[in-house]
Amino acid sequence: MFTMQRRLMVLHPNANISETKDALESFVRAVIALVAIILKPCQHAQPTGPEVSAAWLTLREVLGICAPLPLPVAIAFVGLIPPPHVSICSFKEQIHLRSNRRNFPHDQLERGLCLNDYHPSITLDPIGEYVFACLAIILLLTTISATWIDFNTRSEDLFVDAFSIRRNVQQLWKAPKPNALPFLDGLRAIGTLTILVVHSQLPMIRMPVWNTEDLEAQANHVVFPFVNSGNTHMIQFFFTLGGMVFGISCLRHFERYPSFRFQYFIDKLLRRLVRLLPAYVLIILYQATWYKHIKRGPLEYKFNDYCLENWWTNLLFLNNYIHTTKPCLQFSWYLGADFQLFLIGSALLLLVWKWPLMKGWLVHLMIIVAFLMPGYIIYSESTEATMTFDMRHALAELRTYDHFLKYYLPSHTNISGYFFGIIAAMFYTKVSSLHAADQFRSMLQKLLTISLVALFGLNAFTTLLPFLNIDKQHSIFHATYGSLLKSSWGCSYSLLFLVLATKGKSRVVELLSHSSFQCFAKISYCVYIVQYTVIYGIYTNFPIPLVYDGFNLLILTSAALLLTIICALLLHLAVEAPLNGRAVYLVH
Repeated sequence: MFTMQRRLMVLHPNANISETKDALESFVRAVIALVAIILKPCQHAQPTGPEVSAAWLTLREVLGICAPLPLPVAIAFVGLIPPPHVSICSFKEQIHLRSNRRNFPHDQLERGLCLNDYHPSITLDPIGEYVFACLAIILLLTTISATWIDFNTRSEDLFVDAFSIRRNVQQLWKAPKPNALPFLDGLRAIGTLTILVVHSQLPMIRMPVWNTEDLEAQANHVVFPFVNSGNTHMIQFFFTLGGMVFGISCLRHFERYPSFRFQYFIDKLLRRLVRLLPAYVLIILYQATWYKHIKRGPLEYKFNDYCLENWWTNLLFLNNYIHTTKPCLQFSWYLGADFQLFLIGSALLLLVWKWPLMKGWLVHLMIIVAFLMPGYIIYSESTEATMTFDMRHALAELRTYDHFLKYYLPSHTNISGYFFGIIAAMFYTKVSSLHAADQFRSMLQKLLTISLVALFGLNAFTTLLPFLNIDKQHSIFHATYGSLLKSSWGCSYSLLFLVLATKGKSRVVELLSHSSFQCFAKISYCVYIVQYTVIYGIYTNFPIPLVYDGFNLLILTSAALLLTIICALLLHLAVEAPLNGRAVYLVH
């Protein structure tokens, strides 16, 4: 699946005596030229002389090939000798950080090892840090004072009602509306937890570990492409769910108020913005100011974030198209794509409300676009049918991967799931208005079975792709297969939602409608936007090198889950719930 150059030396069994002698002589000359530097640990010296540079290059050449040097000697000097342009760390620090270099980019190993006390890249304007600190203190004092007033006077003041922790916690556990589909919130909660677990484990790939062979073996396993496909297309769950929820909300409004009002969509847009932006702005401000202090350490260069420069792309919800190689809050690309699909869905549903007879034509159009759009992008961009794993791109957080930038991030390539969600909403509202759920339940279950079989087969085929030498340059095969693969996920999710919606009372529906799932679903947005900061903060402060195994994954994942949920709950109680409630009131 991928290869990585071995840069730690091993004793070569076929090396002859003359080769060994020449290599050792070169090694000794390099060591002598650099011994003065070694004797000055952590002085941040910047040697630039031609003799030192040449000596360093000689040493790198000796250590960078499969020369017959003893392993302990090579390990020691790989960790101890810095390049001419890098500061020098202590002996103890370097020995602690030595590891198999295959998890490091070749030209950044030493820079990654010598950042504990030297941070030339951190030149932040303290004004932003003071602004964030003041906002945090104001929010803290506001919630505390509102909660104190609420417990002591039971005031009905708008300020107390908005910021009281007691009242916002009560809202978290409030039962859903009678005509709602609460199991959808349960599915949202499970999907958010799944995404959080996956994101908590992904950075392990980029960490310096002792047993890189185990990591390689896992990525080279025959079923890895199948698992990777599931991980890649998990996001279609949220697009389909978003399309269905938005569609049901609009279509029910159309039934109650047949008269067309364009202002309805303006209100929808404003409510969406006031729900998303307050917490989003606060997290972006944190990322642009305090985040670089939290991640300071030997691996900080591996977790770069560009909120200080590109924050505006997030606030305009264009971060999945603009500056995708230098993102602010990389996981937040989904918010941009979802917002753009919301605008497209609003335009389509506006046509349905204005001209109801167009509904059938629009459904056919959405199905055609859902199947053709992904294939067209794959064919025109000559990219793979689905995302593959390559350590070069994984080390760069996929920011150098064409498929990720041109096919995974854009909203127009994810339109199939959203359209299938809207179509499912149209079908559900029609069946509900006719009270004919029982008549269609059996048909929907059969269609779901067929769709799941097709989904499993298309995803299982990914295990054969590494063995097929098919040129991806304007490949009709890749375009057809990739389009069917992505569409199968959206179609299966929409049918699953419809089966559960028409199922009536069942143990599965009751479980998904449990109050604990409802509560978690209400903070799922805050969970999504704080996870990046929490996960990367944990990894940059975790002792390295580490062992890639189930225990460390469990520790890191558990810590990320716990801290993310705590931070998300605080963000919801202090920002999202108070400001969202008051802002929606002002919009109305």
